[in-house]
Amino acid sequence: MKTKRLPLIVLTAAVLFVFSGCATYQPQCVDIPLIERKGEVKLDGGVGYLDNSVFGHLTAAAGLTDHISVQGHIRGLADRKGLGTEYVQIATGCFNKIGGLNTELYLGYGFRPFAYKDFSDADPEPRWKEDGALHIAFAQFNLGWNGLANSHIDIAFGLKVGYMHDSRIRTNYYYDWGEGGIDGRWSTEQSIVGNRLLLEPTAEIRAGWTHFKPSLIVGYFHAFPKDYMYGPRLSIRLGLTYRF
Repeated sequence: MKTKRLPLIVLTAAVLFVFSGCATYQPQCVDIPLIERKGEVKLDGGVGYLDNSVFGHLTAAAGLTDHISVQGHIRGLADRKGLGTEYVQIATGCFNKIGGLNTELYLGYGFRPFAYKDFSDADPEPRWKEDGALHIAFAQFNLGWNGLANSHIDIAFGLKVGYMHDSRIRTNYYYDWGEGGIDGRWSTEQSIVGNRLLLEPTAEIRAGWTHFKPSLIVGYFHAFPKDYMYGPRLSIRLGLTYRF
């Protein structure tokens, strides 16, 4: 009976729910690996639907030595504009286990190669759009427990602290009106540069089997100072994790 339910569990766990809109940065809900040993490899992935677009994510982590690990994360987006990379993150750090408690400390870099926002209001107000890139240098501390309840449950918590730099180009379109409608249009561009502090706590629970587990991650972020391009703060997603 349990075997027959496995495809349904896999399909359900692969759906990713994110409560946010179009913005420069959203909580990434990156998997918290809790690596324990040299040679251990952990993969986590899923797909989801957001803002009329389909996106997917994949995270990989590995123990290089008895205490050094690496992690990579990529999030892709598919919409009417085509396929593209929405966010990439790489990190390296150290891990340790004290009793049953696992700890990790990562230093990394995140990059969003394209950020887009479009706004239009009732005529004759101007219409504008923005596009640009986002860079984040960060440190993340993770702690948690692997293999609770006969190795079927993992619980993990993480805190990312980062320095975020974004550079955007805003194009304003102004419409000139005449008796017969729009007679012409002119535009202006301005460069917008922002530097902010990012705080992003994350909590994750994995439950299933020893090596293969559906996962639930809840992420929240806050930027100092605030900016309208950084949208809703909370994200919740489901994924699938496999540990080699």
